Amino acid sequence: MNYCYPKYTRTLPEGLIKECISLAPRLLSEAGLKAENQRFLSKLSGKSGLKINGSRVHFDPALVEANIAEYAEKKRGELLAEPTTYNKAQKALCGT
Repeated sequence: MNYCYPKYTRTLPEGLIKECISLAPRLLSEAGLKAENQRFLSKLSGKSGLKINGSRVHFDPALVEANIAEYAEKKRGELLAEPTTYNKAQKALCGT
């Protein structure tokens, strides 16, 4: 399945990006993600690092942290390959 992500015209301040990254594991663990599509929920059922409670999917904080780290590493590689295409906030996300 291919996804098309929107192009954002505004950037978030570096401090806010870092705060979002640090809060994501707790937020996704405690509050979770609301998903009302039963087919989607059934596909997630039994997956490692996920707990389903009604229509909420709760994520293990370690799973969230690992996925953020993987994403940041991928973006870090892209940033190093083409440093002129990223702004300061995007560099903060990648830790460079």
